[in-house]
Amino acid sequence: MHYEITPLFSTPLLKSHIGPLDPITLAWLKRLDYPDSSVAQYGNEDHLPQSERGFDVLNQPKLLNLQTLIKRAVDHFAYTVLDVIDDVEFRLTTSWINKMNTGSDIDLHNHANAVISGVYYPDVGPQSNGLTFKKNRQHLNSFPEHVRPDTKQNWSQYTSGEWTVQPTTGDVLIFPSHLEHIVAKSLDKQDRYSLAFNYFPKGSIGQNSVRTNI
Repeated sequence: MHYEITPLFSTPLLKSHIGPLDPITLAWLKRLDYPDSSVAQYGNEDHLPQSERGFDVLNQPKLLNLQTLIKRAVDHFAYTVLDVIDDVEFRLTTSWINKMNTGSDIDLHNHANAVISGVYYPDVGPQSNGLTFKKNRQHLNSFPEHVRPDTKQNWSQYTSGEWTVQPTTGDVLIFPSHLEHIVAKSLDKQDRYSLAFNYFPKGSIGQNSVRTNI
């Protein structure tokens, strides 16, 4: 007997190795003036002096080549994976660097005011934690938690509520901005650096009666 299974309403996650930073740029990135915090952000407006508000780290001259590589991956995600029409552009809106000390973590969150988000990893330590994505809490798994039986595998795309990606130095991850994610407590003895970014569409967007041009 033939059975046909269709993975309905799948959420894409792109992973690509776009290459590491050169040693001089990486050293510059690590010397930036990070706030004194277990999870410090550089480029986030909340942590910048008034004179630097609106700053995006990917617009720094030293990172323009990296921005080009990231944009190439974002375009593949938008136009090839999500099948967006060519008339719509995707613009970088925000970008910042996270510096995590040993023992620190990042709480569950998503990226508001964006449609495509991602993370680039300039330097991944041997014990660096991955990025864990959580299934939207409004969308149940195949089995609700209170009646879920044990499964043969620890994970499958139909039964798991989370998925962890372990990046290496030079990797970029790209995903829909609404997708919730978390970084578990860092066990690495060296600081963990990641560069996050958001993109938003420009052009005619929306469907039916809520269509608009931006």
